[in-house]
Amino acid sequence: MGKKINILHLENQLADAFMIKSLISKGFGSFDYYFIDNETDFIKTLEEKKIDIILSDYELPDFSGSDALLVAKSHS
Repeated sequence: MGKKINILHLENQLADAFMIKSLISKGFGSFDYYFIDNETDFIKTLEEKKIDIILSDYELPDFSGSDALLVAKSHS
């Protein structure tokens, strides 16, 4: 059994998040999935969890994938 990975998914469309999580579950046996749709929760999750993979929508209503990358770099 492999190591459990922690995946943070920044996405504002719930249907897209369900689809991505479903696809991930076919490829990974053990993972924790954190669906986040805003900057505040994104930062909080980075501070509270050890995240292995970040998936991000490029454009969200008040946050972008580029902004998320800068925030993630500052928390690593």
